[in-house]
Amino acid sequence: MDLLCSVACDHVTYRITKGEDLREQNYMGLHTVGRGSERSPVLLALDYNPTGDKDAPVYACLVGKGITF
Repeated sequence: MDLLCSVACDHVTYRITKGEDLREQNYMGLHTVGRGSERSPVLLALDYNPTGDKDAPVYACLVGKGITF
């Protein structure tokens, strides 16, 4: 986040969802696989919106995953 803020802090927001909150928000696969780790599973969602308009259209979406133990 430090790097993102140094470049575009006013345009980047994020949400962290972890542990039981993943199950409650229906991220069942991530929650179930993550239970096997000694660390709680975590989902980081980043939103880059250079317009500042919450209703601005989204033209691209990047999705990545990584499950590590």
